[in-house]
Amino acid sequence: MNTPPHLDAGRIYRLAPFEEVVTELRKTLAASVVPGVAGGNGLYVLLGEGGATVATFDHAALTARRTPAVSALATDALARDEVRRLAVFGTDVQAREHVRAMRWIRPSLEQIEIVGREPVATERFVAMLRGEGHPAVVASAADASSADLICTCTSSPEPMLIGEKVAAGTHINAVGCGELPTGRVVDDLVALARGQVRRESADEVTIFVPPGLAVEDLVVATLAARNAGLID
Repeated sequence: MNTPPHLDAGRIYRLAPFEEVVTELRKTLAASVVPGVAGGNGLYVLLGEGGATVATFDHAALTARRTPAVSALATDALARDEVRRLAVFGTDVQAREHVRAMRWIRPSLEQIEIVGREPVATERFVAMLRGEGHPAVVASAADASSADLICTCTSSPEPMLIGEKVAAGTHINAVGCGELPTGRVVDDLVALARGQVRRESADEVTIFVPPGLAVEDLVVATLAARNAGLID
């Protein structure tokens, strides 16, 4: 019995770039509603016709790719076109991938402000981002809360985003967050993908709360398998 190929994190990132993932997500989500919640850090198995295993995947890497891609899809619809400051709360894999996704979807960004709980880890994270060419700096929660575009990528039980500091016209991707500021909350991916939900004014605060659909993992896995030549 042949062992199916395994796609680890590095191969998934190479085979499923953000621009292709967002395109596939938009097409798939606009076509229909697919219920289900994805989660966990185990092994993901992609089955083909007849139930045969096409490949196995690092599920954590699928999540690290699809969640920022979904945030990018929402950002494209809800954030202002010419945002300059991005604030990211958190220093883990989701924070790193959100920086990459946001810079891709909004190339106008000029500064990336990182807020972390541990000073040493935050400095290390910023140095890594700067090594990739991102204009990253360490920031306080108070300063970062006034950015044009905000991604909360932290599981901290304590609120880090300071609601009263959030400026008019800000878009927030609330991937992990405590108390949210006042604003228009959107979690309908199908409507976003179909272009039915857009920013309504330059001054409104928009908040995207990702619902976590199982189809998002499927889109990334299928795209990676296709680009690897494992399926047509």
